[in-house]
Amino acid sequence: MTEQEALAKMISPGMVRSGKPAGGVIQIIITSVCNFSCYNCTQGSNLIRKPWFMSLEQFEQACLSLEGYFGTVGVFGGNPCTHKEFPAICAILRKYFPKEKCGLWSNDPITAENAQAARTTFSESRSNLNVHLDKA
Repeated sequence: MTEQEALAKMISPGMVRSGKPAGGVIQIIITSVCNFSCYNCTQGSNLIRKPWFMSLEQFEQACLSLEGYFGTVGVFGGNPCTHKEFPAICAILRKYFPKEKCGLWSNDPITAENAQAARTTFSESRSNLNVHLDKA
């Protein structure tokens, strides 16, 4: 394949991706913190960087920037449920997107309050709960 052929096949994140659920997924990373320290973590959570949390203002701006997005809007991290303002994050997401367009990538809701906020906000069919073979 030539460079021009490869460029002709590229699509931007704002374009529908055939064969993908809902035509695509965009994830907003709200924290680097996780309750695990898995050596194979794709985000390097708790391994390579200082802990950080996205502010509520930054999260709202991210949601505003996705106005009209056709696919799934996901919340990701580390473990997004470790965010100290996770229920407020969920409330902001609900303000801009219907439940059927919202996804959560997490390994544990951490608290009952977070679990309730997640149930209210995120579609089960657009989310991934990765329990890492946790027996607890």
